[in-house]
Amino acid sequence: MDKFKDGHTDVASARRQCANIMEDCRDIINALPNDDEASLPTWWTNKLAVSAAYINSDRDYLVYTMQQASNIEAPAEDKEQTITIDFTAEEDDMTPPSAKMVMENTDASEKGQVSENNNE
Repeated sequence: MDKFKDGHTDVASARRQCANIMEDCRDIINALPNDDEASLPTWWTNKLAVSAAYINSDRDYLVYTMQQASNIEAPAEDKEQTITIDFTAEEDDMTPPSAKMVMENTDASEKGQVSENNNE
């Protein structure tokens, strides 16, 4: 079996890991019993819930935080009026909690502070 080597760069590695996650999810969906009322081991459903939370948090960071950063950094290429909406954790109640946490930790680290969550 040929293995695709994606290198050791962050983006290539993230793409490969996401592809593996999607493949694993397809296998899990196909292996689940057809009966929606069937039981599954509690330890297994707990692992799935934790995994889903981690994936959701990763998605929130990229979709909300990285997108916000690219909107701020991208200069307008033409002279047309550009409207940029600056979504911050304090102003936007729709920002997911995980993205707010990342923004708060980023703000604290930029100011040389350490978040209480990082002291554990």
